[in-house]
Amino acid sequence: MSLECPLCHSYVDQIEPCKECHKRICLGCAPFHREVCLPKHKGLFLPEDYEQQFNDLEKSIGDREGLLNTTVETKQQYFKQFSDMIEDQFKHGGDKYKLQGFEGMEATDLISKLWETSGEDELKWLLKTCMKYLFRIQNFHREKDFLKVATYMYIAWLKMGFHLKQEHDTDTHKN
Repeated sequence: MSLECPLCHSYVDQIEPCKECHKRICLGCAPFHREVCLPKHKGLFLPEDYEQQFNDLEKSIGDREGLLNTTVETKQQYFKQFSDMIEDQFKHGGDKYKLQGFEGMEATDLISKLWETSGEDELKWLLKTCMKYLFRIQNFHREKDFLKVATYMYIAWLKMGFHLKQEHDTDTHKN
């Protein structure tokens, strides 16, 4: 039996109550709703129209026209094109943001070393930068922002040393 979520109005199999306000919502809306709900219950200040902004964001997610259903074949067919575009983005960024006097470094490396503690904070900076591009994707639907997120994920993968491992842990199998 499908139930209608009161926030996104999609029909889902499961609706759960919010842990803070007990409003019944679908699992897809839960993370977004929590951003609005939790500060209210913790007594934090929110702009007066914050809930309306949030509802507009939720609506734009659900109303995005032109989103295509994909198949396994479609994903396989276009993966090489996407990975080639990520490679171009990575190389272009390396050229675009290289710094004189910092051999082998580009702006991302320098910024993450200057403003964050090496290690875990450096990773947080990269992830926060990805979040910025995720919001741009939501607001502008630009292809280049997807490529930037993928490129930053590659940099994070390198910084975490996964490329040095003999065995890789993937969803497909452990090899």
